[in-house]
Amino acid sequence: MAIKQEVNVPLIVTIGVVGFTLVLVLVLGTQAWYESEAEAQFNFEADQYPNTGLISLKTDQLTNINSYRWVDRKAGIVTIPIDDAIKIMVQTGGHPPAVGGAQ
Repeated sequence: MAIKQEVNVPLIVTIGVVGFTLVLVLVLGTQAWYESEAEAQFNFEADQYPNTGLISLKTDQLTNINSYRWVDRKAGIVTIPIDDAIKIMVQTGGHPPAVGGAQ
């Protein structure tokens, strides 16, 4: 006498889908947790050990773009604050104004 075995396909598919979903949720959750911890560690180290060279460079750059200074005194070339330069460019329609001595 032969025994007939029937496969319960809906049950197998359901178990497969549920298992896949659980694994996917675990992987994505673990990745999100890792990213969160890595960012927290980076922020902690950045607070504990500030990059003084970078801070100094940024301060110098901000000073340069927000002040008047000579680039070439003989040629009469100066820099102006960025906000003033933007206003001038808006007033002149995007064309730099003529400089005294330039033809």
